[in-house]
Amino acid sequence: MAEHARSGELFARGKRSLLAGVPMPWMTEWAGPYPVFVDEAEGARFTDV
Repeated sequence: MAEHARSGELFARGKRSLLAGVPMPWMTEWAGPYPVFVDEAEGARFTDV
């Protein structure tokens, strides 16, 4: 997922201190190799890191 390379980096970092790299168990069910990390959001739109 080259579009979201920073999310991949943050996910790898989270795996060092969070169970499965995410703060909540249901987040392990995300589609793709890792979740997209959000920089900001407003309404139904968000900007990833």
